[in-house]
Amino acid sequence: MKLRTILLVLSLLTFFSASTAGYLYFSSSRQSAFREADRNAAISAGTIGDRLSSHLDEHLKSARAVSGLPPIREAFSATAMDALAAANATLDHFQRALDVDVCYLMNREGITIASSNRHDPDSFVGKDYSFRPYFRKAIEGQPSIYMGRGVTSKKRGVYYSHPVHGREEEGPSGVLVIKASVRIIEKEFLQNREGIVALVEPHGLIFVTNQEKWLYRFIWKPAPDEIATVSASRQFGEGPFLWTGLERKPDNQVLDSSGKEYAVNMTQVEKYPGWSIIYLQDTQEVSRKVPFRFIRMTGIAILAFCTLIGVLVFFLYRKASFHISQRKAAEAALRESEETALALLNAPTESALLLDREGYILALNRPAADRFGRRREELIGNCAFYLFQPEIAESRMAYHAQVLRTGRPVRYEDLRAGMRLNTSLYPVFDAGGNTVVRVAVFSRDVTEQRQAEEELRLAKEELTLYSKELESRVKKRTEELRRLSASIISRQEKERTAIARELHDELGQMLTALRFEAVWMWERFRETDSNAADRALAMRGLIDKSIDEVRGMSIRLRPGVLDDLGLIAALEWYTMDFEKRTGIACSFSHSRVDDVHDTLATAAYRIAQEALTNVARHAQATHARVALVRWNGMLTLSVTDDGKGFESDSQKDASNFGLAGMRERSSLVGGSLEIHSLPGEGTEIVFRVPISLDKEAFH
Repeated sequence: MKLRTILLVLSLLTFFSASTAGYLYFSSSRQSAFREADRNAAISAGTIGDRLSSHLDEHLKSARAVSGLPPIREAFSATAMDALAAANATLDHFQRALDVDVCYLMNREGITIASSNRHDPDSFVGKDYSFRPYFRKAIEGQPSIYMGRGVTSKKRGVYYSHPVHGREEEGPSGVLVIKASVRIIEKEFLQNREGIVALVEPHGLIFVTNQEKWLYRFIWKPAPDEIATVSASRQFGEGPFLWTGLERKPDNQVLDSSGKEYAVNMTQVEKYPGWSIIYLQDTQEVSRKVPFRFIRMTGIAILAFCTLIGVLVFFLYRKASFHISQRKAAEAALRESEETALALLNAPTESALLLDREGYILALNRPAADRFGRRREELIGNCAFYLFQPEIAESRMAYHAQVLRTGRPVRYEDLRAGMRLNTSLYPVFDAGGNTVVRVAVFSRDVTEQRQAEEELRLAKEELTLYSKELESRVKKRTEELRRLSASIISRQEKERTAIARELHDELGQMLTALRFEAVWMWERFRETDSNAADRALAMRGLIDKSIDEVRGMSIRLRPGVLDDLGLIAALEWYTMDFEKRTGIACSFSHSRVDDVHDTLATAAYRIAQEALTNVARHAQATHARVALVRWNGMLTLSVTDDGKGFESDSQKDASNFGLAGMRERSSLVGGSLEIHSLPGEGTEIVFRVPISLDKEAFH
């Protein structure tokens, strides 16, 4: 009855434990989905901010270069029309070459004196832009970048201003401005994003967003002075400047005017104080990702499993009770019947004796009698210990007494008459099962077995020696192959570097020269021969494409930034290029990493390159992350994605994904490569190397 109660309680506990586990699993899955969504939003916002900062700096160097050209500088020091004509021609050229909206010049009073759109209806020539912050900063000698809405064109743009210094004056003679459209920002950073993304200026007004109806609206409810400040600046037009209706709630949540809830993530734009990237995700969309149907099915499965366990426990209890009862009955019958013990003693392959508590022989079989060299009838009734030498008899009596005292079997092995015998003593209890009344002794000749074991031991020793010798040879051969592989990889990198340099220097220079010739032909024929001008323009397009292809081939063979600026700059460039080429969001971070040896830098770069190539080809991922960290004398490079993953122990997958090549590179520099992946859970590749070994690699 007690056993049944215990089993019932255990079954109930199993059921409640499984139910609790199912509920906790549901809650954990939901929380995990929200954490994953928040982490992805933070990564996406950070990536957008980084790419935005890089894009905004794109034309500042061009503005600096153009402002120093003689036609631009002479436009302020001469009043002749030919000086302004030369300046206008230069502005036209750079407007086309840089593919921007407009390039124009302003004098010290902020009046536009030359512009590439001088022939357009919305020409800037003669317009007064002295109120613009980008003019005021530049006329004071400070280049600036300014985002806003054009007063004349009514179009959003990014303004790059740079002071223009004359030949004799100390201060700026005027200001050069390059205005670029924001369409590239919208196309490259905001389209095809999950959720709502917005670029917000310091007062909270939305300047760029993938939610078109929110453009030029305050993302948060503005104060009256903020609306007045934005209107007075004329940076974003005349207004009206409305409010999106978003209200902030606790726990990083916001509600829109319809009551829809969003999770918000805000990232500051580097180098542009007050400007920020705001990323909103619909919490209902995140909740839908939690597999509720799977959770319900799991709950049903757990209930069925618990019920099945209860039925099986009950069935096993009944069967066990029945078999235990039968076994007890059989053991009682065995103890009561000495004939059963005698039958056991008649084993033909072993010598067997049945002794009473004092050691007298009650029964024995023929092999035992033959071993003593006497007849069975003569031995029965004699004390077995008197048949041995005194010193042997003493040890036999001790074993016999141990079995009587403990009620447990005793085994020992000894050498007798040139034979090695294995002897076992078993207790035989009375009907109550409490007292030992008999001792059964079984002896077996194990001489041949021990000889075979000794021969096997010697053979194993010989095999071990041979194995060690073979292992030494394999190790030596492996080291030779490793050196050969290192030499091949080193020569391969040198060949790549040489080919990349030839492509960049020789072929690149030739294509650049051809491009200048095509532009020259186009400018000469556009007024006299439109067909020739069109062909020259098409030729320039083909040359530009060829230049891009040659540059891409050169960089893929051996990125110059790796040799010139080091590993960190190379990885930053490659992750940005990877995201641009594949559309997969890719971020890069590093910490406490100094300059590393060229060999180690090359190995780390190639491993990261191969890992990201696998992400693009196989992973079906939406985001990848590259991290480079130095800590406790170890340099660690990790490449992580959120793709479909694979079985990391599968040799087939390892071969297809090129992981063997990455392992080879890591081992050649004294490091290790770890691969963590499961189907549906993404992949992480970790390369670790002691930083002190980088100078010894490939030596």
